[in-house]
Amino acid sequence: MGIAALVTGYAALTFGLFAIASLLYRWRRVRLVPEAVIILGAGLIDGEVPPLLAGRLRRGLEVQRCFQPVPVVITSGGQGPDEPRPEAIAMREYLIECGAAPGHIIAETESRSTRENLQLSRKLLSHPQAPVLVVTSSFHVFRAALLSRSLGMRAHVLGSKTAWHHLPSGLLREFLAVLRIHVWLHLSIVGVLAVLMGVVS
Repeated sequence: MGIAALVTGYAALTFGLFAIASLLYRWRRVRLVPEAVIILGAGLIDGEVPPLLAGRLRRGLEVQRCFQPVPVVITSGGQGPDEPRPEAIAMREYLIECGAAPGHIIAETESRSTRENLQLSRKLLSHPQAPVLVVTSSFHVFRAALLSRSLGMRAHVLGSKTAWHHLPSGLLREFLAVLRIHVWLHLSIVGVLAVLMGVVS
């Protein structure tokens, strides 16, 4: 087996494990009462909420209404170079149009990545360890959960319904992003396997 076949096989195995872990995490029961529901942003289209992001917002609003007292919703998303306004502002407006109480929505407008979404939203809580629910697209759940754990947050991540045509590219993008988190570990494993294969052969 050549190095190309080894890398391909390792990537396929790792992707399979990633897909299984992502699926299993989605079946976890919510065991906390949240102080806040953090809805992660996504790119706007002409300054407006696109269907992918609308799904996250509807899911977040649905979750908020399941609890008493009603948790605050934090819409989290900054302004990209091709966006006329911060994602969080457009998200807040969408929620209000859907019937959410304006006084229960906080817009976090500075974040530029999932990690920053979580970090900056946490600063808006009463305490860094306050329990939260994080809402994002289904393909993004596992990485958001990994990041929230690495930040020491008391968080449970929920996925919104996602159109099928978003899933292949979304899952692949998330898989590559998770690989980058531990890139040196994966390179080391491939290196060790390559050496062992050379010894055996």
